[in-house]
Amino acid sequence: LTYFISSVIPTFTFAEIGIRGTAAIFFIGMFSSNIVGIISATALLWIINLAIPAIIGSVLFYRTKL
Repeated sequence: LTYFISSVIPTFTFAEIGIRGTAAIFFIGMFSSNIVGIISATALLWIINLAIPAIIGSVLFYRTKL
């Protein structure tokens, strides 16, 4: 459900982490009161799935343009 909500709401890249966190707190918060853990897990998944590949791709793209 968290991914579905993140996909349905139009966002730009940096606001996406906040929307994912809010959706995760809403849905996972029903089962756990550990909000810091929910936000940390959401942020870590965002970093692993989006930020790191974007940085690597930018570096590789920059190197090929020279």
